[in-house]
Amino acid sequence: MKPPFWKKICSYLGEISIEQAQSEFSAQLCVGLWKGRYVLSSPNAIYSHEDLYYNFNQLFAKIDLGFKNVLVLGAGMASIPLILEKIYKQNSAYTLIELDPVVVKFCQKYALDNLQSPYQLICASADDFVNVCTQKFDCVIVDIFIDADTPSQFEQIDFLQKAKNCLSSQGILLYNRLATSTQKEQADAEYFEQIFQPTFPQASIFRVATNKILCSKFYHFD
Repeated sequence: MKPPFWKKICSYLGEISIEQAQSEFSAQLCVGLWKGRYVLSSPNAIYSHEDLYYNFNQLFAKIDLGFKNVLVLGAGMASIPLILEKIYKQNSAYTLIELDPVVVKFCQKYALDNLQSPYQLICASADDFVNVCTQKFDCVIVDIFIDADTPSQFEQIDFLQKAKNCLSSQGILLYNRLATSTQKEQADAEYFEQIFQPTFPQASIFRVATNKILCSKFYHFD
């Protein structure tokens, strides 16, 4: 659904509320229009903001792309495929996994009409999906949050290993983390050192604002 032109213009002055809904997972979810793009947010986090989802937007400028297919665990409102298609001109097929039916509804209503690439949007838990997935992907992205937190089952080595098993031989796994406190910073450091890096010995970290994106391959990030 494309917003009216006048709303797009007004959204550069401040966010315009479009629709709200209660979610059994994230309490209140809000779709707004901000800087001409739809934004999906919970009380303490932004889940999607089209091509202005800055953490992945900035990361994709620094890594090798050219993915034939991409698995997104935590679809939100499809910011990741929209960024890859619109900004980086990628021709990829996308499998989008999203547990929350409210988010699935918002994604279908506000985002997917803007995506020209082939996609599947599946309402399922990411851990259930990787348990049964037999397809291999050039890129697996873990972007799973309940409000500002990643649920603990997605921080276990068993989940990470099963997500790794979804990768093609030269594939890359990207894991988005959000740390808004010193305690979360420490937890992120422990997760990287104790779980992520042992699973991916060449791992590196891309830092932007309060986000860290853990990469299964080594890059010299600035």
